[in-house]
Amino acid sequence: MTLGEKIRVARLEQKLTQEQLAGTDLTKSYISEIERGHRSPRLITLKALARRLNKPLSHFLDGVPEDREVEAFLRLGLVRLRAGMAGSACAPLERALELAVQQGDEVLQARVELALAAVDHELGHIQRAQRRVDRCFRVLARAGETASLVAAHSCLGRIKLASGDPDSALWAFQAAIQLAGQQPDHLVRGTEGERRVPGDALVQDIPRREPEARLEKTEDADRAQKEAGHEPDRPRGWTAAQDGG
Repeated sequence: MTLGEKIRVARLEQKLTQEQLAGTDLTKSYISEIERGHRSPRLITLKALARRLNKPLSHFLDGVPEDREVEAFLRLGLVRLRAGMAGSACAPLERALELAVQQGDEVLQARVELALAAVDHELGHIQRAQRRVDRCFRVLARAGETASLVAAHSCLGRIKLASGDPDSALWAFQAAIQLAGQQPDHLVRGTEGERRVPGDALVQDIPRREPEARLEKTEDADRAQKEAGHEPDRPRGWTAAQDGG
């Protein structure tokens, strides 16, 4: 059964006319075209139709949960990015972004765009990566997505280093380390069962244990400090041997 046929059957079950299903935001002719298979509704429109038809969205998506497709494309892109295949990570991430926009989920869009910023950084598109991260900050801060903000600051630090701005890079890495210290371990490490792709995944830290991920951030911050003409900050009791000296 096609999507249009499913919508028609559900509409008849609810004893609704095409005009009633269309409501004030759609048209009767639009519903007719969907039912005849001449048009495919955007996901955000399909969600509205599902509510009016008193059906779960999964009924019209062959049982696929609402967020699964976006998450699948996002994870595929991240796996390719972590494998050093930044170029091939673009396609699934762009698809994930398109679907997230259709859903109207700003936080999900920001998470995908943060992954794309990491890809842009790897491919040398520094200005585009900067613009993406700037957009992400506004959304993630407003939503209180601290784990993803850690990733955003870390990604920003690497972008600033690549653009020759070690002072700004240092600030970004320090902010990332401070925020990471406030996070519960399971959010930093990304345990099984965590619905959200952990923030550190977006900066390619997922394959490592959490202390190793923190060490990498510290090394990035050290590099930024040295380029800015400062001595690297060290926790109290740190020894030269721990620096490899």
